Amino acid sequence: MSANKKEAPIVDAAVRFDNLPARGRALEVKSTPEQRARMTERLNIESVEAFSAHLDLLPIRGGIQVKGYLDAEITQLCVVTFVPVHQNIHEEMQRIFLHGDESGEVAAPGVEVFVDLEGDDLPDYFGGQEVDFTDFLMEHLALAIDPYPRAPDAALPDMAAEAPEESTSPFASLKHLKSTRD
Repeated sequence: MSANKKEAPIVDAAVRFDNLPARGRALEVKSTPEQRARMTERLNIESVEAFSAHLDLLPIRGGIQVKGYLDAEITQLCVVTFVPVHQNIHEEMQRIFLHGDESGEVAAPGVEVFVDLEGDDLPDYFGGQEVDFTDFLMEHLALAIDPYPRAPDAALPDMAAEAPEESTSPFASLKHLKSTRD
């Protein structure tokens, strides 16, 4: 593989911005075993058993509004016992993608776009006529994964130490040096 060759996206989630109908369209993403193996490697987990997504794409002035959800089944190791822990994920997603760059300049003159700055997410930007939603999907999947998975019966051993007796304290021998003039 050449160093200049761009790596293929993990899933096929690209659409042409200039061919998007005015009423929008739905995009269904289904994964293959090879794609799930690449997701497993990218997310650094044990396995991705299933992954699918449904996105509703609606053109807005100067961009695309995306709403949808993803469903996944993953396995990762318990942080206590290191046994495999299964997790079902259903994540709802929403984002606005604007044509142009992050500087706020848009490609077409006279384009008006309302952006709610107090909202949760700022818009993403894309250049050219094709928008690839693969990173958007992988971001939502990664954020939905439990960062500290635990098996149902996993428990940490009781690490609470009993308070040492006064005679065994390392400071017990220094007690006689304390001045009584206070």
